[in-house]
Amino acid sequence: MKTYSILLTGLLLCNVQAHALTLTIDGSLGDWGINPANWLPADPRIQYKIEDQTGAASNYYLGPGWGGQAYDAEALYAVILSNRLYVALVTGHDPRTVHNPAANSFGAGDFFIDFGKNGSYELAVNVNHRLPSGFETGFVEGGVYRVTSHALGLFNEVDPDYPVSPAYRPTYLTAGTYLGMAQLAYTTSPVTGWGARPSDPHYIYEWSVGLDLLQVAGWDGRSAFNIHWTMNCANDTIWLTSPVPQRVPEPATLALLPLGLAGLLSLRRRTRPL
Repeated sequence: MKTYSILLTGLLLCNVQAHALTLTIDGSLGDWGINPANWLPADPRIQYKIEDQTGAASNYYLGPGWGGQAYDAEALYAVILSNRLYVALVTGHDPRTVHNPAANSFGAGDFFIDFGKNGSYELAVNVNHRLPSGFETGFVEGGVYRVTSHALGLFNEVDPDYPVSPAYRPTYLTAGTYLGMAQLAYTTSPVTGWGARPSDPHYIYEWSVGLDLLQVAGWDGRSAFNIHWTMNCANDTIWLTSPVPQRVPEPATLALLPLGLAGLLSLRRRTRPL
C-alpha cells in the first residue's frame, strides 16, 4: 500500500510548501526568495515581470523613452497570501527624485491596478516623495484610492501584450476616493548586486493591501488583474498580471479532511499484499 503512503506524504508536503512564504513590508527582497543574478523567484506562486534590459548611467534607450538606469524599471513581483496582495518593484529610479519637468526631472509615479485588463485603471496606491509644493496635494502616501482620474506619461508605448489604445500609461493620481491604507516601504539609498550589471544602483518598493479594499474598488474577488507602475514621465513602464486567488475550502470541507486522511491510513493498515 505504498500508493496511499505516497499520497498522504504528498498532501502534507504541499500543505507545508503552500505556507512557507512569509513577507514583511520593509523595502527588502530578502524574504521574497529572488535570485539576484537573474531576478527569478523560487516560489511558483509569485507572478513576475523582468525587464533588466539596460544599465549604466548614460542615455541608453529603454523603450518607450530615454533616461538610462535612472529611469529604468527592472522587475515587478506580485503574490496573494492570507487575503492580502503583496507587490514588490525594483527600479533604477530614485524614489526621492524631485518632480520638476522644466529641469528634465520626473518624480516617482503611483501604482495602478486595472481590474478589467482593458486600460481602465480602477485603483491606485499613492506614492508621495520629494514633490514640489502644490503637486499631487491632498493624497496620503500609502493611501489606497478608487481612481477618478490620473495623469498620463509622455510616450505612447506599443505593447502587443497589453492592447490598449491609446497606450499612454498612467503615472500619478489626480483625483480619487480614499478607501484605506496599504502597507508601503521603499529604499531611499541605492542597493547593488542585482541583475546582469551588479554595480548598477537599484531601489526597491514593497507594499501590500487587503483584498477587501480591492473589492470595494470594484474587483470581483476572483479574476486576475493587471498591476502597473512607471515614473511620472513614463520613460520605462512595467506591468504584470496578478495571481488568481486560491479558493479557500468551506469549513465543512476542512472538517472532513482529517477523516479522509484517517481513512487512508486505516485502509493501508487493513490491506495486505497479494
